[in-house]
Amino acid sequence: MNLVPSFFLFSVLAVAPVMLRAAADGPVPAAAASAGQLLEAARRPFLEPEWCRFRGEIQWRGARGRFQGPLALAMRLAPDRLEAELVLGDGDGQLSRVVQEYRPAPELPMVALTLPEVAPGAVTLRTMGVEPDDLTFSFLYWKLAQELPGESIRGQPCRVLELVHPQRLEKVRAWLHGEYAFPLRVQWFLPGESLYNRQLEFTDFKRDGAFWYPTGIRLAGPEWRTRIQFQAAAIASPAVTPEPPDLFRKP
Repeated sequence: MNLVPSFFLFSVLAVAPVMLRAAADGPVPAAAASAGQLLEAARRPFLEPEWCRFRGEIQWRGARGRFQGPLALAMRLAPDRLEAELVLGDGDGQLSRVVQEYRPAPELPMVALTLPEVAPGAVTLRTMGVEPDDLTFSFLYWKLAQELPGESIRGQPCRVLELVHPQRLEKVRAWLHGEYAFPLRVQWFLPGESLYNRQLEFTDFKRDGAFWYPTGIRLAGPEWRTRIQFQAAAIASPAVTPEPPDLFRKP
């Protein structure tokens, strides 16, 4: 099984563990790789084009109240870029878009966000702790600061890497599966803070043909809790199943 770095999707087309190449010793399991090698494995974009669509529900409770409603996600993945669209609510609900273009390392990918225009005080995805560029795992491209002692997440062994944004000094801690280099938990820290202000964790998974995807996602902050549950998914290669014309909502 080989996990790939997209927020809601990973492939099991390859059944061998992630293998990394050491400088002199040939391929080695990710569990024995350096922190830098493990991070490079986690950063890999899709090698072949894919499209996918997910539908489910989001629930949030916080100091400002509560919210429950439908959530739809569409994604187009390619070796050089990732496009995603999130729709909160039914019909003409709030629309958020993100495009991430991969650039030669060590440059950060170029991320373009389009956020919905909403009335003051309206509940948005950001209100509920969902940042659109979380979809692309853009934090994995921040500068590696250190590796912390490993921990288990729901019985899965993880290596804990601390990364720092090169300009904002914001940092994250990412619990990467020790064998597949997939983030099972992420915590974000504001500059100078020792307590995280936001946490994301994958809780449940489901198989769709050749793919596994998370069906349960939890986010939390000091005064709020959010849960995302996906009930339906469609995932395919455009070479096998053409991308539907309505994959993305028209502007």
